[in-house]
Amino acid sequence: MEKSLWIGLIGIIPKPGNECFGGAKGAYVNVVTFATSALSFKRKVKLALCDMDMILVEFDPPEPLRDRLLVKNVDKEIFRMAETARKLDSVVFGTFHMYNSEGSTFEK
Repeated sequence: MEKSLWIGLIGIIPKPGNECFGGAKGAYVNVVTFATSALSFKRKVKLALCDMDMILVEFDPPEPLRDRLLVKNVDKEIFRMAETARKLDSVVFGTFHMYNSEGSTFEK
């Protein structure tokens, strides 16, 4: 299968001792990266999160970015993320939307 840009919404929490969220329980964030499938997308995202001392706790099914662009209006941030992913061939995280309650629900 050919590699293309994929996008997904994830929920994350910091590993114990990681104070990067300033006391927030977790966050949800859009992620863009090159992948060949939903499974390869998830693997790449989990590796990137490990490097950031984060834990994946929620995972909306990712989709090829081109499919998302056909059916939904997307924020300019997504286009910037896609350009960065193309240039650097990396996992690119969007804005982290923090939450303070125990657990979260994705806003759709």
